[in-house]
Amino acid sequence: MNCTPYRDAGHPWSAAPGWDQMELSAMDHGGLDALIEQAENRFWRIWINDGQQLNAVMYKPSGATAPWQDDQRQGTPGNVCRAIKVGDVVDTVFGKNYGHPVSRHRVIERTERVVSQTGIMLRVNPPVRGSAFLGDQGQKYNNAWLDSAWFRPVNI
Repeated sequence: MNCTPYRDAGHPWSAAPGWDQMELSAMDHGGLDALIEQAENRFWRIWINDGQQLNAVMYKPSGATAPWQDDQRQGTPGNVCRAIKVGDVVDTVFGKNYGHPVSRHRVIERTERVVSQTGIMLRVNPPVRGSAFLGDQGQKYNNAWLDSAWFRPVNI
């Protein structure tokens, strides 16, 4: 297991100064999960969780020794992302990038340990407007997997 911190590496999205990053690597999924949990207990948050490569990148304000808030436009906090399950109702602002309002969906599939901001990807119904993508052969898929950071649970 390995933890490599980088002081004042910049905010993961904006590169603003005053943010530390840390790379984690492990020999197995249990080891990576344990490293992430230890880091979260020291106020680090997940930026990238690559379960296939058994690596993660964490970030926090430089020198943070207490809970902190990041700009909420950067995504849903990791602990909330991990709590989203199949069947949950969620809202997303993803479509705002394409001129659509906030939309409501039900989670129909969930997968973990993929290369993404949170390591958790969701598919929802109805599909999120603007989430279509082209496959390897040029075919269009209208219900793309989206990182769970795009979604907020709805308490109905």
